[in-house]
Amino acid sequence: MHRLPVALAVVFAGVTTLVGLAPDRPAVFTVEQAATGRIELQKSSFGDCSDCHTRTLAGRNGDANELPAVSSLSDSYQQLIKGNGGKVPDLVGPKFRMRWAARTTKDLIAEFQLRFAPPAAHLSEDTRLNMIASILQANGALPGTQPLTTATDAVIGGLFPAQARFSAASTRGGVNGNRSMRTPVASKNALAIAPAAAAITSSPAP
Repeated sequence: MHRLPVALAVVFAGVTTLVGLAPDRPAVFTVEQAATGRIELQKSSFGDCSDCHTRTLAGRNGDANELPAVSSLSDSYQQLIKGNGGKVPDLVGPKFRMRWAARTTKDLIAEFQLRFAPPAAHLSEDTRLNMIASILQANGALPGTQPLTTATDAVIGGLFPAQARFSAASTRGGVNGNRSMRTPVASKNALAIAPAAAAITSSPAP
């Protein structure tokens, strides 16, 4: 009987896995949380977050090809974005991963609570946690069996694959990793959340 090499590739149901090379990244949210969060990012009391953060949640830099076009948004949100120099921080991508790499899920949860919990806004705790789960998954974090809670405390950089961490590190020159998130948030009810949105955009992005 022949011994199989340790690094034998095992193929099952079309998925290739290297024996002994299981992901060593912690999983801090469930598939259900991330799936619900994707919906809530599109439909919450703020409206559709992709209005301001773009359809890919990659943020805005004032480029003409960013979608949806700023000109298609409500007057109040056009003013909000233009008042921030046409820039909206990304929620997905290497700059986001770099900003948050050395910080923890507790930090991100606290930031969402500061920005989006009552009285500044009206997103429930579950909604905020679901949104965070979706954002983390979109950045490469893996779901698991344990739900994300306010007690979850994991270093965010360790949730992402090595390739994503390397990509994020390559952007270090243009990113300050010590400042907190400041993000304008889209809303279908601009009058209701204008004070909160104005506070969020009054400081530059991290």
